[in-house]
Amino acid sequence: QLLKYMVCIWAEYERQFEVKYKGEVKNKSFRYPPILPVVYYEGSDSWTAPMHLKERIFMQEVFAEYIPDFTYFLVNNHDYTNEKLLEYNDEMSLIMLLNKIQNAADLSRFLKIPPEEINRIVKESPETVIDIIVMVIQALCTKLNVSKEDTEECVKKVRTRDMGYLWENM
Repeated sequence: QLLKYMVCIWAEYERQFEVKYKGEVKNKSFRYPPILPVVYYEGSDSWTAPMHLKERIFMQEVFAEYIPDFTYFLVNNHDYTNEKLLEYNDEMSLIMLLNKIQNAADLSRFLKIPPEEINRIVKESPETVIDIIVMVIQALCTKLNVSKEDTEECVKKVRTRDMGYLWENM
C-alpha cells in the first residue's frame, strides 16, 4: 500500500508541476520529490510486518535488481509514554495521546494529565488543526460508546479549547 500511496503522490506532483510549468515534466532535469514513508501504528501487539518492500515479493532473490525497494519509518504509538508525548507540547502529540486510549485503563491514565497541559497545547492551534482533533475525539467517543449528547459536549470543549476538562462529567 505504501508504494501505491507514493506513486499517487508523485503522479499528483507531476500533474501539478505540468500545470504550472508546461512541458517541463518531459525535461531530463525534472525530478520527483523524495517521500519519507511513515507507518503510524496504534496496535498493542508488536509490529511484525516486513520493513522492506522486497520482502513481500515472490522470488525476490532472483529478480532483486528489477524490484523497487525501500523501507519505511515506523511510529509505534505505544512506544511513547504519556509523559514523553506531553514533552513535545504539540498537536500531533495530543492526537497520539488520544489515539492511545483503547480501553478504560488508558482513559484513566489520560484523565490524570493536568488539564492545563492539554489546554496549553490547543490554545493557539489553528482552526484546521482543531477540526482534525474534533474528528479524533468523535472517533474515540464512538469507540468508547459515549452518548451523542456527551460526544457533542466533548466536541464543544475542543472547539472552545477547554480540552483539559473533556470528560469531567462522564
